[in-house]
Amino acid sequence: MHKRGPYALTIALTLGYIGAMTATPETIFASQGITCLAMGGTEARKYLDELATCNEIFKEAPYFYQPVFEKDRAWIEDYCAIANKANIFLIAFCGTEVVGFAHGMSVNSCTCEETKAPFLEKNLTLDEYYIVTETLIKQPYRGKGLFRCFVEYFEKVALQQNFSYVLYGTVRRPGLQRSTKIFRHFDYEMMQDFVFKYSWFQVDTNKEEANILDVWYKKIR
Repeated sequence: MHKRGPYALTIALTLGYIGAMTATPETIFASQGITCLAMGGTEARKYLDELATCNEIFKEAPYFYQPVFEKDRAWIEDYCAIANKANIFLIAFCGTEVVGFAHGMSVNSCTCEETKAPFLEKNLTLDEYYIVTETLIKQPYRGKGLFRCFVEYFEKVALQQNFSYVLYGTVRRPGLQRSTKIFRHFDYEMMQDFVFKYSWFQVDTNKEEANILDVWYKKIR
């Protein structure tokens, strides 16, 4: 199993479009030269290198994660191998360039022990929770509607597939208020006494660091 890096939060607000879930890639957003396609793991596998390269975004504050291309590619490939309808990639393009992506899945399908650990500790039913594991948008393409598109589409997926909650994780940093404002804007609440714990090599300290991620949830049914 591959140790996971952080769950990123990058910012983009305005209105997005939610389409039906299909086996073939489907356009769910088209605005300002950006197109976003929804697809399953089989189709997303075609873009493995581009998706792994997007992890360069994690080097930014507040994550400061040092990407390792081979490792990052391997855990995205693990996601691609999950064969169920809840496993969804949203990939954003400007022309042929991948400029961002998001990924959602059932917590029960997750292969990362650190992600499942707090659910198991509290005896929660894994099948009730849909988690958005990645939300990455390159700097020039933020503020153009992609983040709202991602949020609304994954909520639609979770509702149609009978999940009770949608979750996001954001790294805990002193004085960090931006993620709080963003998720409250979308009517998410922070889970109390419930966090994810990961370690990753940080570019700001040049060493492996333990990190805590707060978990944001919305009850959808």
